[in-house]
Amino acid sequence: PVATPPAVLREDRADAAYLAVRVAPPTLGAPAAPRPRAVAIVVDTSRSALEGKRLTDEVLAATLAELTPADRFTVLAADVDVTPSAPQPTAGTAEAIAAATRFVGAIEPDGASDLGAALRAAAALHPDQVIYLGDGIPTWGVQEPAALAALADAVHAPIHAALIGKGASSALWADLAGRTGGRAVVVRTPDDAARFALIAGHAAELPRVVGARVQVAGEATVYPGHATTLFAGDELVAL
Repeated sequence: PVATPPAVLREDRADAAYLAVRVAPPTLGAPAAPRPRAVAIVVDTSRSALEGKRLTDEVLAATLAELTPADRFTVLAADVDVTPSAPQPTAGTAEAIAAATRFVGAIEPDGASDLGAALRAAAALHPDQVIYLGDGIPTWGVQEPAALAALADAVHAPIHAALIGKGASSALWADLAGRTGGRAVVVRTPDDAARFALIAGHAAELPRVVGARVQVAGEATVYPGHATTLFAGDELVAL
């Protein structure tokens, strides 16, 4: 039989006491009924995206496959400039998905990555959900985490991030996603791509705790220090 892990593990060392604490959210209720979504999908088309382009294409295809004709979506190709796949959000039909796929496929990755511009462009669409695909590293424009966090808050929608490529890091996006009600995932395989698309495609239906943080009274260093989204069944391990 598998034993239930303890809520707290403690190790006392010469320099400090180290603790791992399991924190689970309260009962969050039942999932909501599916409803039409307005989705902004940001695809990193900067030079750094070239190395992970094949996997990015797979994540994009899996993400678009979760759309329904009742949904409306726009794909934003983002480097220094941000270019939409269509002038207005489009219904998630097979024809529109094929057109958006051709739009991204015709772009040769180049330039730097202005995440601030991408977040502002996404916010202008007033989406119910933002999905970001890229390595997550800003190299142009706004680069300070606090300023990017303010732009993420201004979207007023959950942001889910699939972080792709050798340099992909969740250090920034874990907070940008967690504070908005989304999730940041490092994607390395096609199976990861499918899981991410499934999560992003149905997260709006799931009850969650948004912006969860662990705080400790007194002098202590806590990891993770960023905000976290906890869905039903999730558990946060704080160190």
